[in-house]
Amino acid sequence: MTDEDGAPVASGDPALLLGGTEGADEPVPPALVAEWALWGRDAKHTGAHVLRYSKGALNADDFRHVITRYAPGVRTADLPHYTVCWIPAAGDRPPFLAVAIRERTDHDPRRSDGRARPVDRGATEYVRLFCVRYADLAELRVSYTELVRAVERRHQFESGDNDPIRLELPAPSAPSAPGAPGAPGPSKGGDRELAANVAALLLTSRPVCVLGAEHIPAADRLAFIDEVLSLLPFGMRATLSASTWASSTARNLKLRLYFANASRNDPDTNYVAWAQPSADIHPERDETAAMYLDWLRAAGPSAIGDMADMTAPVRFTEAGIREIIAALPAEGSVGDTLAGLVDSLRHRDQRAVAEQTKRLSRFLAAPLQPADRAAYRSLIVRHRLFADHAGVHSSGKRSLYALLLKLAYGDPLSYADYCEIEDSVVGQPSRMLRQAILGTSVDLVTCILAAKAAPDVSDDALAEVLTNQGSGPRNLLAILERDIEAVRTHHRGVLLDFAVHYLIAQAEDPRPELVASGYLSGLLTLAFPGNHRAQA
Repeated sequence: MTDEDGAPVASGDPALLLGGTEGADEPVPPALVAEWALWGRDAKHTGAHVLRYSKGALNADDFRHVITRYAPGVRTADLPHYTVCWIPAAGDRPPFLAVAIRERTDHDPRRSDGRARPVDRGATEYVRLFCVRYADLAELRVSYTELVRAVERRHQFESGDNDPIRLELPAPSAPSAPGAPGAPGPSKGGDRELAANVAALLLTSRPVCVLGAEHIPAADRLAFIDEVLSLLPFGMRATLSASTWASSTARNLKLRLYFANASRNDPDTNYVAWAQPSADIHPERDETAAMYLDWLRAAGPSAIGDMADMTAPVRFTEAGIREIIAALPAEGSVGDTLAGLVDSLRHRDQRAVAEQTKRLSRFLAAPLQPADRAAYRSLIVRHRLFADHAGVHSSGKRSLYALLLKLAYGDPLSYADYCEIEDSVVGQPSRMLRQAILGTSVDLVTCILAAKAAPDVSDDALAEVLTNQGSGPRNLLAILERDIEAVRTHHRGVLLDFAVHYLIAQAEDPRPELVASGYLSGLLTLAFPGNHRAQA
């Protein structure tokens, strides 16, 4: 027998996914192999520690690190609670996903899973930790609820047996998409809108805490966590840590999603209320979360279901989240969306324009290839999408223009790009388009032309802005002396007039500069050959 790399593996290897059939008529339920550890106290130690563990890819230090790192600080009477977390790959060891069950052990050793008996007369809190290889979990699309149910059926560890154990799943597992067989249904007392909000907030890379669910059983909280994760790519489970309860006073909490009975007063945590489905998402601050929530609301069940097949591990990093946004299914192509935008602008459908603008913004999550950018630019210019569209609100126009500029052009926006935009609108750019241009990265010449395309920006105001940016008048003159012949004739006068004003306004004594350049005679001759009136 071989593993996925073709190397031989032993039949007891925890990386082995068990399944198949034992007979022609009786299929064996799918199963996972799990490494395990028992954590708690005994008569020999005053502190909690690893009591027993399986012999496999993970060792005692690995188990101790996982249990202590993701400890939710829970010491309450309403155990059990469940915590799920991840163990990254290390050397030849593959990544694992772990589930920890925090519970109180019965004083009767026959009902204590072979753990040490409590040192006092009362029940003592223990942890059962089970770790399965992430690749095996993803292969079967196992939910947290299914994994916990399989674990809970393991009531007894035989004394002295430290082999990894076989976890039979409750039923043939199916992709855990909403409505799919085997997928978690709506959590009791939960709300689909709340799950969608929490899913979107996880993409801010800040922890999410659910308040006000003290009366909800731990199993239902776990089902809600499954519901949230069903609205995200399956691969996010590979790096998620979540718990059905956590102490609001615990320090250094390492959980991304958890329930609590009080706020931790942590400004970096997103708080949502169980009884209030609508979370407080600010599009300006949490643009990615707002964008994803819009997509969830617009996407059909099949599109959301496709995320169950996105099993490649995803990190909660800016780059990882950009990949998620870029890979959202059922979006259509940029070309399709641009074509729909043309139609919506023609019919002055502001709602549709806003939705298509949001959809286009998701294509910017991943870097654009030059060939793709050239194709988008051709469509945008051909359909005159930079025109001043009547019937669209000013703020909507500016957002649309800014997005189109990012799709069509790289940074900085060059003079050649500006000329192409000017040609596409057949005249001067509108005020909203100019604001969008000046809001992007532009070269010095383009900045001046966009600002001075209409008389609403004074020379003094523009000169002050450029000075604050470190672009002095001599920089502008040097550029013009080098490139003036490549500048369109109707732009040359604007640039030269401003250059003279800028020099006079910024230099303490501009006369030496003007005398040295022959009062710009050479530059004027290049700019307006044979036109003595313009040169004067």
